[in-house]
Amino acid sequence: MKALEIDDTLAEAHASLAFVKTYYEWDWSGAENEYRRAIELNSGVERTHGIFGTTLALLGRFEEGIAEEKRALVLDPVSPGTNWGVGYVFFVARQYDQAIEQLRKTEELDPNFVQAHVTLGWAYVEKSLYRDGVVEA
Repeated sequence: MKALEIDDTLAEAHASLAFVKTYYEWDWSGAENEYRRAIELNSGVERTHGIFGTTLALLGRFEEGIAEEKRALVLDPVSPGTNWGVGYVFFVARQYDQAIEQLRKTEELDPNFVQAHVTLGWAYVEKSLYRDGVVEA
């Protein structure tokens, strides 16, 4: 808040406030306003698009969430975290085949990325591929 008092045009400060409103205050509309303001000020920050995409998906706005995650992926296509985010949002949207495909790509980028293994395991279980799910878990 102090950063925004000093300079209301700091995209990173708006993104940080959006994160707080999402995960600590559960102020969904306030968070969305802050994410949108951060993106308006600097649309080139991959993490803002990614976290906003996850937030939208968790609110059941799957197509919007996937679109934001894909924007993040365009900005940073080799980031394991960004690739995982796309796979996670596909998982939340119950698009398990797409989730599996994206999470495999994430594992190729970083075989030790734990979240990719866990989420891929969940996706396999949802597809009744229990053995594969256990292996990933």
